[in-house]
Amino acid sequence: MARWTLATAALAVLAALPAAAQNRPILRPTRDLAVVYRVQATGPNGQAETRMVRMYWTSQGTRLRLETEGQPGFGLVDYAAGRMTMVMLPQKAYAEMTFDADHAPGLNIPPGASVDRSGSATVAGTACTEWTVRGSQGGGTACITNDGLVLRVSGPQPGQAPAMEAVSVAYGPQPASLFALPQGLHQIAPPQ
Repeated sequence: MARWTLATAALAVLAALPAAAQNRPILRPTRDLAVVYRVQATGPNGQAETRMVRMYWTSQGTRLRLETEGQPGFGLVDYAAGRMTMVMLPQKAYAEMTFDADHAPGLNIPPGASVDRSGSATVAGTACTEWTVRGSQGGGTACITNDGLVLRVSGPQPGQAPAMEAVSVAYGPQPASLFALPQGLHQIAPPQ
């Protein structure tokens, strides 16, 4: 369970990073949308597993809701406030923590990494630009739309299955209720 939470948080980190220069892609959607990803991660038994992850974006990419298949809760990220809220529905609880996208672990484009356009593609019916990233800790590719939606992330090996890939994208306003805490929850200390 913890590995899937980390995988979901890693998706948020990748999606949250601002463009460092004009030659780097925008990495947070500038329009409201809902996207479903197929994500490859290591499950609790150490085996590779595939799960679906839903992300809902609103307020020009400043608010995000993450839902991972098989997990009894969800995450809310408020980039403007620098806060992430983990909602645990079975416990009727939530935990708030600081969220600093620039220093969060997981998938990101590290400072000093080279980022080069390497082509174009269509993922989930949506056009995107392929970017190759190379850094001291490895590299890979990402296919990102011009308006900042990450559609696919792959590792450094050619032909390797994508670590995450969008399977559907729906642009449009998202209900405010998706980004609000459900009634009747109590606050607990964040997990370590």
